[in-house]
Order: sequence, then structure tokens, then C-alpha cells
Amino acid sequence: MPIAGTAAERIALLCAEASASAPAEHREGLARLHTRLGQPLHIAVAGRVKAGKSTFVNAVLGQRVARTDARECTRVVTWFRYGPTERVTVVARDGSRGHTRLGADGLVPEDLGMPVEQVAAVEVELSLARLRAFTLADTPGLDSPDTGVSRATEGVLGIDPDSQTVMAEAEAVLFVMNQTVRQSDVDVLRAIRALSRSAGNDVVSAFAVLNKADLFDAQDPIAEGRRIAARYAAELSTELAGVFAYSGLFAEVALCGLFTEDDAVALEQLAALDAAKRERMLLAESSFCRSPTPTDVSASSRRRLWALLREAGLRDVFQAVDAGAAGAVALRKHLVNRSGHQVVDAHIGELFEANAAALKATAALEHLETLAWRVGADWGTTLRDRIEALRLDPVLHVVAELAALRQVRRRDVVLPASLADELVELVSTPMAARAGTAAGLRRWQAHANSDVSPMEAQVARVVIRSYEIASWNGTNP
Repeated sequence: MPIAGTAAERIALLCAEASASAPAEHREGLARLHTRLGQPLHIAVAGRVKAGKSTFVNAVLGQRVARTDARECTRVVTWFRYGPTERVTVVARDGSRGHTRLGADGLVPEDLGMPVEQVAAVEVELSLARLRAFTLADTPGLDSPDTGVSRATEGVLGIDPDSQTVMAEAEAVLFVMNQTVRQSDVDVLRAIRALSRSAGNDVVSAFAVLNKADLFDAQDPIAEGRRIAARYAAELSTELAGVFAYSGLFAEVALCGLFTEDDAVALEQLAALDAAKRERMLLAESSFCRSPTPTDVSASSRRRLWALLREAGLRDVFQAVDAGAAGAVALRKHLVNRSGHQVVDAHIGELFEANAAALKATAALEHLETLAWRVGADWGTTLRDRIEALRLDPVLHVVAELAALRQVRRRDVVLPASLADELVELVSTPMAARAGTAAGLRRWQAHANSDVSPMEAQVARVVIRSYEIASWNGTNP
């Protein structure tokens, strides 16, 4: 028999009922939690200064809207969410809100209309279909030397107070790293998890991009970046769901409409020069922009190409032209493929978008449970009993699935590789679309009954119930 309702709807109802009898000081928090359950997934983008967070955000959105230079608007948390029309709202610390528009260049305005110290956040509404599924929060760079940019808080590794709030409440985190992973990056990741747990949200899904992969010193920088990212992914498997090599430069240029047909024509003309001449031009910006060439490519066109692609991008695109690529469409496709964006975008879809409802429900339920224990007394006891009963509801089984997946990703439980992959795929597939339930049941029942640890057997039982519930819902046997 199909199961009615959703996990979010059940938890929202519990929030409303709990709020009616909650101590006065907790009602506002319960109201916010109730509201969040009806909103898109919140994804926080974090990273150190100059790691390329804003470039990454632009590529994910497919629109160059976040400023990538150190302006005042980059010193505050900037939210990118769906809206029918483009609008920018500056939220002041006193609660007042001022409305403006994107700049003439399409970017968040440089002037926020008030001193940055008075700004709590900037909210950017964009008519982008993708933002119906999730809201992005671009946080200020960590450990900035400018104390106005990153007001270091003792014990929280330079995460400013506004970013602490965003990361504590986010259901997912994208961490942007700049080529080399330092111990301080690992410490920050652990601090983010601690912030989440302190807010009653231990569900945070996180993965990282190793940005600026085009700058690795190797014959094929991108291939070297992928090799290093794979090594970091193994080393950081308890902190992250993955680490992926990425070139924000390539992705932004290709996906945000920056690379035009005129650019392609100019590049193809320069690519026709002999290899030695091209190599001399690529030695420096001055050489590329000012060297006389036997082509019709103007100095201004060459300056534009250098600004777009830099040495690494130009060298890479020249190789693509040598291999037969021609025209802006083909060269943009080449840049996207080389950037690593397709892999990262697929993981955003699989880890975040496909699991959005489950991530929100799990975070909300854990928040409620933490609140119930903190308050104690009759109200807390009643709420804990309601939560326990709710966890037994088949609709809330997604919470148990995410908990099992978290145990496997943190290597608290080590499954055979085939079963670990199956668990990831299962959690990423909506309940109504799950197939192969009979075969899945047999596999996991056999595993649960083999010589495995109690924690591994518990994970197996979670998956067994997943297949049982899918079978009840009438999916394919």
C-alpha cells in the first residue's frame, strides 16, 4: 500500500504541535524550523580567501553574478535564491531591508548602500530553475588578514560569526580548496561539523573541489589535479564525501557566456601560428598582448583572451584547436570537459538535489531531538516520545538511510565496495523509483546473516527495510 505524505510534512506537523505548548523562548526557533522545511535545500559554500569560491558559485549557477574580486560585497554572506525577477536585498543588522538591482555588469553591486559592518547579509534573487531546488550561501573567505572580512572567533579557526550561523544550519557544504590541502583546511572542516552538531544538525553532507587545477605544474595540469584530488579524497574520506579536481576559470568562462564566437575566431587564428611562436607569446601577458603577429588579431582581442583564459587556458585551448576543435560551441564544450564541472555537477545532483527532502527532514528531526533533550521536563519528554514514534514511520525511513550512509562514508562501518556503491545509489533514488527489490533483499539479508560486526549488520537491516518499503509501495520486483 503506498505511503501518504512526506517526511517534511510529518516533521512540519510535529513542529507546529510542539510549538503550541513549547516554552516561550523556543517558539521562534520552532517557527524558523517549520519555515525551513518548506524551503529549498540550503548549501553553504566555504573556503579560504582567494580559493575561488565566487568563481565556483558562478559556474554552478551558470551566470556570472558573484563578484570575484575583493570588494565590500564579498565581505558578507551572500545568498543566491530563486525569484521571479532579479533583485538584490541588503539585510542590515538592525533588521531593516533595502532593495536594489544587479549592477550594469550583471554582478552583485559593489556599493551596498551602508558600511559593510552594518550588513548582516545580501540576498540575490535570480530567475534560475536550478535555484528552485537549492539555495546557495557564498560565505566570506576564511582567515582573511582583514579583520573586517573575517572576524576570527576563538576556537572556530577564523570562521566569522555570520558564516558560523550559516554553516551550522546548512544541510550541505561545498568546500573550495586552492590546489594544496593544508592541515588547517582539515581543521576547518571538523570545525564546520562541530558547529552543525552544536546546532543539532549532524547530517551535513559535504564534498570539496580542488580548485585551480589548471595551474598544477605538470605537462597535463588537469590530469595531475585529478590524481592529487583522488589522493585527498582517500585521506579525507571521514570528513568529505569526495574531493574533485576543478578549474573554476575554465568552467566560468564556458558556462557563463563569457567565451564568444569572436573569441573562438581569434584563438583559431593564433593557433595557426607555428608552435615556437605560440610558445614565445605564452611566456607572459606582455608577450601575448604586444608581440607582433602575422595575423589580424588585434592587441585588444589578445588582451581580452588573456583576461579570460590566462596562460593555462590559452595553452589548453590551443591544444584543442590543434586536435580539430573549431567554433565557440566546440571550444566551450572542451573547456567544460576539462574543468571537471560535469563530475562536480553530477555529485551536486546525486548527493544534494536527489536527497534534498531527506537531508532537510533529517536535519530538522535531529534539531528537534537536541532541543527536546536541552529543555527536559514534561515538554521535552513528550517531544522525545513523539520523535521516537515518528522515526518508526516508514516515511521517515529516509532518516535512517542517511544515518547509515553517513556511517559508511565516515568509515565507522566498512562495507564491501559493491554494497557501499549500492547504498549510495539507493539513497540517491526516490523511493517510488527503486527497482530490483527482491534481489536487493536477498543480497542484504545474506550479508546481515554473515560474519559481520553489529554496526555493519545494523546498516544491512536499514537497507533491508528500504527494499521492503519500496516493495510495499509497488515498485518493480
